[in-house]
Amino acid sequence: MRKGFIYLASALTLAGTSVPVFSLAKTVAGLFRYRRTVVDALAVEGLWQALRQRKATPAELTREAEAGGAWAMMKPYLMARTQASASSPGTMAAFPERTSSRRLQYKGSS
Repeated sequence: MRKGFIYLASALTLAGTSVPVFSLAKTVAGLFRYRRTVVDALAVEGLWQALRQRKATPAELTREAEAGGAWAMMKPYLMARTQASASSPGTMAAFPERTSSRRLQYKGSS
């Protein structure tokens, strides 16, 4: 478990076994993290539906994607969805640009 994040939303008991139930934002981030196992279209559709039905906010999705290592894969889809909906009145606001603390350095570059 990472500092400051609570992943477990609740736990169910099925057949005498405790089964963890996570938040929708964490589930969507997991779809992007393991999108080679599931289908890319399923991860994108999960993101669209979570935002459309207002089950998760862009901030929650971002936080869980960064914590789970899926932010680089989710960012273009989330940015496209939130910027497109920001132009329509009465919908969610535009998503702020994020910057990475790590910089890539290539051999031969100055």
